Amino acid sequence: MLVRLLMILGILALIAWGVLWFLKRRLLKWLSHLQPPTTGTSTNIVSEKLIECAYCHTFFPKNRAIIREEHFYCCEEHASLSQ
Repeated sequence: MLVRLLMILGILALIAWGVLWFLKRRLLKWLSHLQPPTTGTSTNIVSEKLIECAYCHTFFPKNRAIIREEHFYCCEEHASLSQ
């Protein structure tokens, strides 16, 4: 009689553990949908136009350009070497 009671209690404990495990997984999945994604990309980054250096042909942001005779250069050295 005692063995049957312990067996029934063990089975009920396993069922309860399984239900709790299932509910925990569902709750965590639901909570993860509520949080904003953390992919590392930021929405406040402003993309700048990239231009090509007339000397070395590398691309760089336009706001860092050295302009000489309607040509864009990535540094003063390249601007002076091309003349």
